[in-house]
Amino acid sequence: MKPHIPILMILLILQINKITFANELIQSTTAKHEDIVQLLNVNGQDQLPTKVIHELKKRLKPNSARITLRFLKEFDNEASLNEIRERIISVYDKYLSHDDIKALIAFFQTPAGQAFVKMNPQIIEESTKIAMEWGNANAINIIEKMRDEGYFETENNDKIP
Repeated sequence: MKPHIPILMILLILQINKITFANELIQSTTAKHEDIVQLLNVNGQDQLPTKVIHELKKRLKPNSARITLRFLKEFDNEASLNEIRERIISVYDKYLSHDDIKALIAFFQTPAGQAFVKMNPQIIEESTKIAMEWGNANAINIIEKMRDEGYFETENNDKIP
């Protein structure tokens, strides 16, 4: 019977290590989750789900169509801000380490970080406008060039204007 005791001890130690590792993993995951929530608060993204739903509803404002009113009512019943937040948190969790999240929290708590949070909507809006204008202008130039090269012809060799 004595030879079995060391095997049982080893199995017991392995089991304890497995439980300890699982507990540490849960605590680490919970701490990271809590820090992501804090990051979303300090970087201004905590209101993103609310803003997205508001914009969706604004675009779907009823124009006297009963189906739209019904849709908005059902949407209110189905839309879960917590579900959207958890999905956003999972994106941060996927792409950023816990140390990265902590560093970002520290940055966004600085005056420079707060200035960025304050001005970021304008930066995004203007940058998007510039990119769209640039893309549209270049697309027109490319289409004109391709038309001149004969890329827009029909089966009858007629050029498409």
